[in-house]
Amino acid sequence: MTGGQTFIPDMIFYHTRLKLYVVCELKVTPFIPEFAGKLNFYVSAVDELLKQPDDNPTIGLLICKSKDNTIVEWSFRGMNQPLGVAEYKLGIPQKAAGLLPSEAELQRIIDTYDNIESDEPPKLDFEPQNEDDTSQNIVNEPQNEPQCNEEVNDYPQKTSNQLLNIIHLNPKITKMELARELGVSTSTLKRWLRANRVVWCGPSKNGHWEILPI
Repeated sequence: MTGGQTFIPDMIFYHTRLKLYVVCELKVTPFIPEFAGKLNFYVSAVDELLKQPDDNPTIGLLICKSKDNTIVEWSFRGMNQPLGVAEYKLGIPQKAAGLLPSEAELQRIIDTYDNIESDEPPKLDFEPQNEDDTSQNIVNEPQNEPQCNEEVNDYPQKTSNQLLNIIHLNPKITKMELARELGVSTSTLKRWLRANRVVWCGPSKNGHWEILPI
């Protein structure tokens, strides 16, 4: 830049069909007259430094939180550059919103990923069956191997077949994807993998699942 100074616009695009540059400035505040001069400066700089002889004049677009049409008109009066101002709106279009996961679903995915990355021991996923089964009993017996094995062997054979079929079709599937396919937590998935003698072989990113022989 002339004078040894550096000026950086927010975004610069090139429209291949219209054969022109588009300078875009984003502001999270309402429009003020100073924005017009800065946008005009960037458009002039692109015309001088980037624009080719066969390109059309550069367009300047300023997107801000809100604008007063009179202030905008007075700010750009006398400027001959193709400049424009628009307001942005926060939110997701209704059609797009139906295709995106909900906040609860995103949080569940994040929690599942955190469980995969951590080395925490699996937690027992069951509730007391009667009033005599208190939370104190669960806390005092987390390492009771027979109790844990009883829970592992309690799930349907259909689920076991589904687990093995998924791994057979995609031996590189991640724990998070596998838990999502089966609709269970990662702690439950870990017990099911042990019960079916399924182990991960190789590095964490490029490894694969293998089923150990009996």
